[in-house]
Amino acid sequence: MLALRTQPGLKSPIPPKKTGASGLNVLLVDVCHTLYKSNTMFDFLRWYLAGDSGYQRLQKLRGSLPVRVALKLSPRDFIRNKAVTYLKGHKQTDLLEAANRFIEQLVPIPETVEVLRQYQSRDYRIILLSASLDFIVDAVCRKIAADSFHASDLCYEDGICQGTFSTDLLAGKRRIIRQFFEGDTCDFITDNRTDLNCAALVNELIAVYSKHDSASASFWRRNNIRQTVTYE
Repeated sequence: MLALRTQPGLKSPIPPKKTGASGLNVLLVDVCHTLYKSNTMFDFLRWYLAGDSGYQRLQKLRGSLPVRVALKLSPRDFIRNKAVTYLKGHKQTDLLEAANRFIEQLVPIPETVEVLRQYQSRDYRIILLSASLDFIVDAVCRKIAADSFHASDLCYEDGICQGTFSTDLLAGKRRIIRQFFEGDTCDFITDNRTDLNCAALVNELIAVYSKHDSASASFWRRNNIRQTVTYE
């Protein structure tokens, strides 16, 4: 078995490789604030729609205190659903091309990249599992040469975005793991506390958070998540 050294941000060694029922070993990787210090959906939209005054007003509204409180109380992210309507009429190819340019501006979190490198060296498949938009995660997948991805899909007709979701993974990662990875041996690296509900479905859940984020550290410790990656 290949011995992998623990990096400064990785608080315990990567778990030993086991073989799933189908013979596949998979590392599922969240994107936003796990691979990049970015909410890639909203950061992309702010950049891509910089000249759209309607979207810029929505962006300001999203940051207001009443909306932030409402989003915490609502089971659905109504701002997220409204945001994608501003992509209606845009070509899918143009969105992917823009996403490629956008991703080039982002710097990956080094500690997460090192974890991916270690898993790749042990012949794990690297599969992105993110609630960000399909064309953005597609661009990330190409950028880091991951094996494949699952993301929130938009509706397209004849290659034109319809401005609505066909599948939103914001609360759907558990379903994806059950549907596509049952019988495989999966580890899952993520910063999202809501992904805790996936812990029972994977071999190891690896939590990512800033070393200055004591609330996240306490949350993961309280929930017995032993594998953690911290970054500056």
